[in-house]
Amino acid sequence: MTIDELQTLMRDTVNSLITISDVINHHPNGPRASGEFASIHVGPLRKIGTIDKKISTNVNDLDFKTVKLYEAMISFNFFRGDALGNAAIVAGSLYDQHVTDRFSAAGAGLTRISDVRELSEVFDASHEERSQFDAFVQFELTSAVESITGIDTININGTVDNSEEIVEQITITVGG
Repeated sequence: MTIDELQTLMRDTVNSLITISDVINHHPNGPRASGEFASIHVGPLRKIGTIDKKISTNVNDLDFKTVKLYEAMISFNFFRGDALGNAAIVAGSLYDQHVTDRFSAAGAGLTRISDVRELSEVFDASHEERSQFDAFVQFELTSAVESITGIDTININGTVDNSEEIVEQITITVGG
């Protein structure tokens, strides 16, 4: 899953849970949507797993991709209208079965949710309702698929035995 795919998953999830004018990707200098809206921001990423290489099972196509397991903090912000109610509905629904199924199908998993915070403020000389919460999601961050063009060396270490005793210790090196 890429960061863009993670943002799309979060936007689609919000749109499936509440009726709101617009759900946008957060940009600190971007324009504010008109009317009631929500913004999604994928914040700090924390690497929590090791790098694995997945080799294709097709003998004629030796491709691999680097896979890294990360946890992302995703900030959900709701503006205007019933911002607190919308934030509470979305936060409260993220553990529902249909949402966890959606996340699982996309290769992501929800680990925890912060409290919903009421952050209303004065904006353009008037009161603007705003609420926010953070969700923490684990996912596999993948790189592009790379083709393997050749194999230089293969080392095979092992033992040969006749079920009673080790007959010979062997090391085979091919190439190199």
